[in-house]
Parts: sequence; structure tokens; C-alpha cells
Amino acid sequence: MENKLVKFESQLEKVSNQIVITRKLLPDNLDYLKWWSDLDELWKTLLRTEIGLKITGVDLKAILRPDELTNQEKTLLTFKGELEDNTVEVKLEFLKYFSNTQRVIIGRQYNFKLADLKPLTLFRNLEHITFINAEIEDIGALKLLKNLKSLDFSRAKVSNKQIEDIRSEKPNCKIML
Repeated sequence: MENKLVKFESQLEKVSNQIVITRKLLPDNLDYLKWWSDLDELWKTLLRTEIGLKITGVDLKAILRPDELTNQEKTLLTFKGELEDNTVEVKLEFLKYFSNTQRVIIGRQYNFKLADLKPLTLFRNLEHITFINAEIEDIGALKLLKNLKSLDFSRAKVSNKQIEDIRSEKPNCKIML
């Protein structure tokens, strides 16, 4: 009886540890999906172009260097059309993959306004951002991006004060006006 009790307690501890581990991992996964669902339509539209480019990159790698595909990239080969057309698992894998983006272009063929750049804070490894035809009210969120190397505002409207704030906060970041 004592052996069964010890065995049960051991199994219970394993299950308990798995629940703790799952609780630690789950919020991150939900954060990616929540991040996308909370985006307004303008940001979703802007990022869909980047999504298409990333998926095309994975598709090309599958053709040219299939032996170099990571497990994550293999999952992304099942990506269909729009992000919303995919299973939760594929959406999640893509958003994790997408969050490692180092270069992004935020633009349209015509002028548009962005209140702020908070959605870009998901991209923790972002190094280069180009803005095209954007009038940006608040660029303060860029201060949270630790790896920024260049910002191209040459075809965008941003106040001089905000540019100076970013310059003082990120002196090693090249800013093109």
C-alpha cells in the first residue's frame, strides 16, 4: 500500500509540474494570437504584405535548400492564403516565426496615418524599419526595440521632436529623413 502511495504521489508531482510548465508556456502562445486579433484593420493590412513575403521566403527555401528547413519552417509550408485561413497551430507557429523578423517595410501606395507604432514591439529582433507614405503621430514605441540599427523615414512624416527623442535614445541607430 505504501509503495502505491509513493508511486501515486510521484505521478501527481509529475502532473503538477507539467501543469506549471504548461501555464508558463501558454500565456506566450496566447499573446501572439491576441496580438494579431487586437490589431486594427489598417495594421493587419500593412502586415499582410510582410506575411506574404515571409511565406514566399519559406517556400523558396523549400525549393532551393529543402535540407536546411527547420521544423518550424516545415510547419509553415502548410500555410494557406490569409493568416485567418489557417489552423490555430499554424497561425501560432507563423506568428512566432514572424516575431523574429529583422526587417520590415510599413507602407502603402497612398498616404495614410498611424497613431502609434506599438504593434511593432512584437518584433523583438527588428533591426531595420522603412516607412512609406505614413504620417506617424507617435513613434515612442520604437524605443522598446533593442536591436534597431536603422529607421527610414525618408518617405514618411514624423515630427522633428520625435526624431530627436529617438536619436537621443538610440544614438547608434541610423535615421534616414
